[in-house]
Amino acid sequence: MAASVVPSRTVLPPKNARGRPVTKLCLALEVFRRTPDGRTRDAKAFLDHFFPQDERGPIDRLFVHMPKEIRADLLSNWGIRGKKSALRDDDEKVRTTIGDALDAGDIDATVIEESVTPELLIDWVPLEDWWAFWRGAGLPAPSVRKALALGRELSLFDERWLLGNLKLGAKRLEGTDVICAALPKDQIVAWLHAVHTCGDASPAGLVTALGWDTILTKTAPEALAFALDALAREIGLVADRAPVERRSDAPRAVSQRPTAPPAPAIVEATAVIAMPILDAAKTAKVEPSKLEAPRADVARVETRKVETQKVDASTLDAIRAPVTPRAEATSAPIAERQVTGPPNASFGALADLPPMRPPARTLSGVGVPSFFDDMTADVAAPSVDVPSEDPAWAPPRAEPGDMGWDIVHGVQRPMPNNVQPKYKFDVDDEPTREVDVQAELRRT
Repeated sequence: MAASVVPSRTVLPPKNARGRPVTKLCLALEVFRRTPDGRTRDAKAFLDHFFPQDERGPIDRLFVHMPKEIRADLLSNWGIRGKKSALRDDDEKVRTTIGDALDAGDIDATVIEESVTPELLIDWVPLEDWWAFWRGAGLPAPSVRKALALGRELSLFDERWLLGNLKLGAKRLEGTDVICAALPKDQIVAWLHAVHTCGDASPAGLVTALGWDTILTKTAPEALAFALDALAREIGLVADRAPVERRSDAPRAVSQRPTAPPAPAIVEATAVIAMPILDAAKTAKVEPSKLEAPRADVARVETRKVETQKVDASTLDAIRAPVTPRAEATSAPIAERQVTGPPNASFGALADLPPMRPPARTLSGVGVPSFFDDMTADVAAPSVDVPSEDPAWAPPRAEPGDMGWDIVHGVQRPMPNNVQPKYKFDVDDEPTREVDVQAELRRT
């Protein structure tokens, strides 16, 4: 087994700038992970995450992100590939070479973890992928406290944010209640006394009065882990998509059966395809029986065959001939008929058409004088004289409340005070009878 060798120093700028606070946090946590106190994932877990293998082959999540110069140094120092050959190798060749070396036992998980230093790992690997490896399914309490302490030192959050993101779901506690749940009574009293003495009840004053180390030590690890996950989401360490997997059978994965499109896309495609089919039926002269409608609810398409023919003189005379009803058709030849006026291919000559009503005069003065123009301007006003006697059909007059006759003849009567009109709507003076309908109207 080859000994672990640190690769030569490179002048290439790293992908993750070391001056960023997030990069500093990840680098410090990776260094702490390799110490006895912070060992959360061992070398085998490191290899299983960044270079896993299954029945289809290894998956490269580590060396594919490194430049050729750096990974060529690693492969040549391990003795599994020459330096010049490794510089010319592509990603697929590097993946298969390291996979064969692991299968042969030339290198192991410990060699790879020791050779890929924390600086080399954080410089080139996506930080979201590294955070997924470091966080894992579970995290010890010392690692959680170390991460929050480093985040506070790098000013990634303040005291107000910390108190707002402490949450203990098992007991339904949030904020300062989570801290007080883990403190004894005498320590809570001392905390309140310190806040009263300093006169600062802000989040920064509360943390200062109790002590940052006391908060990290006494607070439940579950609440601290909840705050750490919230911090990772805010600073962009939670990956939105899965990391890229490099396999030898990548083209075979691409050639798999595609998934079915959503329902709206299918409806739109049907609507777009239906119109060209109908247009093609009209152009290509397809018979209705042979036309296949795109949907069941589309009506049957009927087409007509249109042919262009040449019209000679005799045919033109036949077209010009007037069209008469079948009962009044004459046996005279078409040539003996006289054609007056311009021909009409549909209805014959204009002279044979029935006469039309002359146009009447309109507001603009066009047309012949109408019937209303003969009327005199002076029209006698209607008479409003009241007859001396009532007709036979008139009902008997009653008190002034009976207004039917008065309204018809325009009679105005004085209305005494406190007299309510009586219309007698409840009494029907004429019974309703059936209206006789004429027999001719019934037949129609």
